[in-house]
Amino acid sequence: MTLGESWLNVAEGNKMSSSDERKKKARKSGGMDKLSSLPDSILHRILSFLYTSEAIRTCVLSKRWRNLWVSLPDLHFDSSNFESKASFRKFVRSVLSLRLDNSLCKFHFHCHSTWKTDVPLINRVTRYLVSHHVQHLHLESGFDPDCKVDIFAPNLTSFRCYLQMGDFVFKEINLPSLNLVEVHFCGSSMHVPLVINMFQAFHNAQFVKLHTDTTEVLSLGSGLLENQPCPFTNLKSLKLYLGHKRKLLRIPFHVMRYLLGDLRSGDFTIVKS
Repeated sequence: MTLGESWLNVAEGNKMSSSDERKKKARKSGGMDKLSSLPDSILHRILSFLYTSEAIRTCVLSKRWRNLWVSLPDLHFDSSNFESKASFRKFVRSVLSLRLDNSLCKFHFHCHSTWKTDVPLINRVTRYLVSHHVQHLHLESGFDPDCKVDIFAPNLTSFRCYLQMGDFVFKEINLPSLNLVEVHFCGSSMHVPLVINMFQAFHNAQFVKLHTDTTEVLSLGSGLLENQPCPFTNLKSLKLYLGHKRKLLRIPFHVMRYLLGDLRSGDFTIVKS
């Protein structure tokens, strides 16, 4: 049993005497738990800075905290906290099943790029995001050719993704409210059509952030971009992040034309990060 699973079991009903002991000590000392007296919205905000596996652990603090996690508007799953794909899958499915049926604000999903894509889990997560009206989505993973995502998220306003050497394909996608998109894609020339397909799905985005690894992939697609229109039809701002690179590599003209379209030069920014 992994750490995440053990704390989830506690959240499902296991009791720990240490919680009662802490409350007795607090009563004897005349202390007041001011943190627990805060409204749910503030406590949710505090927990939003934690991984979901860590947020669940707070259920042992007191009765006030026992079921607070099931109404979290923000979820953050990170597979690095788990020993295997099976334990990670079980944890994610359990959390989604036990969580209250309220809308999602933010959803962050990070899965080892070395793990073979768990297509059933991705589909389960995707359906959950759509049905719970997610507004902000952050994906970090590597996907194989079997991973084809079909998503309709009318409330999604921001989408950040970090994808590595994978075939991430949008079969059907509709993001009418998308305002901001950030893409960090690492791949080779064979992935250029996938990036083009992905960008077409983000056509409503007004503010676009790209990492130089992404533009380098596009530059490898000689002959594929020349007749492609700018995918971002509502583009207002394009920012290019250098990341760990000390200087910007030369970006071919056809790549810049593809990305910028009719955007004014003043709205194109290079950011050193």
